[in-house]
Amino acid sequence: MPNKEAALLDICYPDFFTGYHRPVIAVPITGTTYNKEAGQELLNEIEYQYEMIAKEAGNPDGYTEDEIQMFQSLAEEMIEQTPDHLFVVFNEPATPEEEEDEWQEVMYAYFAIIRPTWSNGIMFLDR
Repeated sequence: MPNKEAALLDICYPDFFTGYHRPVIAVPITGTTYNKEAGQELLNEIEYQYEMIAKEAGNPDGYTEDEIQMFQSLAEEMIEQTPDHLFVVFNEPATPEEEEDEWQEVMYAYFAIIRPTWSNGIMFLDR
C-alpha cells in the first residue's frame, strides 16, 4: 500500500470545492489568517471530528488514529515552523471598494489524507 500523508487539497469558496472521495476537513481562512491560527483551527477540527466520528459513531468512513496523528503533525508543523506567515496571500484588490468586500469573505482550506503516486513526473492524489 502506498504511503499516506495529510495534505492541503485546495483553498477556495465552499461553492467551488469539487469534493474528494475521502473525508475532508474544512478550515475557515481569511486574508489575515496566519499559519498559527490555521494550524490551531485544524487541530480543533480534528479533535471535534475524532470525538464525534471515531469515538461516538464507531468510525464509519472516518479517520483512523494513525491518520489523526498525520493531521496533528501537519498542524503542529504549521504552528511551530512558520507561525507568523500568512496562510495564504490573496492578490491585491484593485479598488478600495473591492478591498472591503474581498476581506469580508471567508474561504476554506480543505485538508484530507492522500496516497500520492507518481506517473511520468505527475503526482496523483490516489492510486
